[in-house]
Parts: sequence; C-alpha cells; structure tokens
Amino acid sequence: MPALDDQVYRLTSNAKIYAHPVFTIEPVFCNMVYSYNIQNLSAGDSAVVRNDETFTIFYNNDDSPISPVPQTQVITITTNSGSTSKQGTFVVSFESPCQDKDLVTITATTQSATVPASDSYTSTDMTFTYNAFQVVPSYCDLTVTCRSVAPSNVNVPCQDLDSNGQVTWNFTPQDYTDRRVPPGTYTVTYDVTASNGNADLTESFDVVITLVDPCANLVPTLPNSQTVEYTITDVS
Repeated sequence: MPALDDQVYRLTSNAKIYAHPVFTIEPVFCNMVYSYNIQNLSAGDSAVVRNDETFTIFYNNDDSPISPVPQTQVITITTNSGSTSKQGTFVVSFESPCQDKDLVTITATTQSATVPASDSYTSTDMTFTYNAFQVVPSYCDLTVTCRSVAPSNVNVPCQDLDSNGQVTWNFTPQDYTDRRVPPGTYTVTYDVTASNGNADLTESFDVVITLVDPCANLVPTLPNSQTVEYTITDVS
C-alpha cells in the first residue's frame, strides 16, 4: 500500500489539491474497487471535497476548524479486490490565517478628536474613544498598543486603551505653572496589529492632544478710576 501524505491547510487560502497515489494489486489484471470515507468537522460541514482520486481542500466559512479547539479531518481510503481489503488514511489539519500578510486585511477607520478637543490646564478630563479598525477575516483579533508620544514628555504618558476602548488625560494648573507639560500639541501614535507587532500586519493612527497657553492672550483689566476733589485751604 502506498504512503498517504497528511495535509495542512491554512484557512481562507487558495484551495489545496491532493491526489492520492494509486494502489497496486498483484496480479495486475485483478479488479480493484476504491471506497472513501471523509470525516466531517464537528459542525457537520467539511473542508474536503473528493473527485475520483483527487481531494480539494478549502474552507472560509469561519474559524471553527481551529477554534475553540483545533480539529482534523480523517480521510479513509479502502480498496477491495475479491475477498482482500486494504485500508489507508491521511489527516487534514488546519492553520490560522491571522498571521499571514497575504490573507489578512486591516482597514483603518476615521478617529474622532479628544473630548474636549483642547484644554487650557483646567483639570478637565480629555478623553479619546477608539473607533475599531476593520479586519478580514473578521475572527482575527486586533491588538491596539501605544507606540509613542511626540514630543516625548514623561508627564504625557503613552497609555493603552482601557476596557472601554478609551484613553483619558488630565492636565492641571500646576502642570502649567511648574512647566511640567508646556503648551502645544502632543501626538500619540497607536499601532493596530493582527500578529504581535508584525509590521506587515500593522496599521496605525494618531491622537492629538492640544494644550492652550492660558496666559498667552491675556487682556489686562484696569481698575475703575475715581474722581477725588480736594479743596485748597489756608492752613495759617
């Protein structure tokens, strides 16, 4: 009986073709009949389709062959000739496409400004809310991480999103008076990746923090003037 090769298929990739080797019999003129059994996936569907001795492997429905637990499909080939029967198997296993730059597409979305859009050191929370990027296949997880703050300032931390997909900064009058955070704009860059920081599977977006100098355009207020009358008198 010839050896049958196990197959590994990456979900959503182009169909993989496998033709099993021909079984032989002696004497060669004896009739031989093939029968096949393809084990289904747990949901009852299959990534494997047979046409005579050729198997086509393709699956793009979802990630059920790999999640929550990896599955395999066992294909059994049986030959019968008279009273003689031989049997062989090969196994189809599956890989995730989520680390393959040729199979994953990340689409950036429009991000809103912080709320409020600027602040003048009023101790008011400045909150950014992330508008999730789109990914195909949709079951690939995206991770958002803060990459940098420019210009760098230890008092403007590079914060990751909280569980609500938000980041909040707060700047006080003391931040201004102590010059801990000078007025200006600070650009916080975030990376969105489907594969542990793989540059081929990473997109980015910026959040701009705008701090306005509260003393830049002050208009002095003069006190109200008063008219004082003084009568000159003879002091002798």
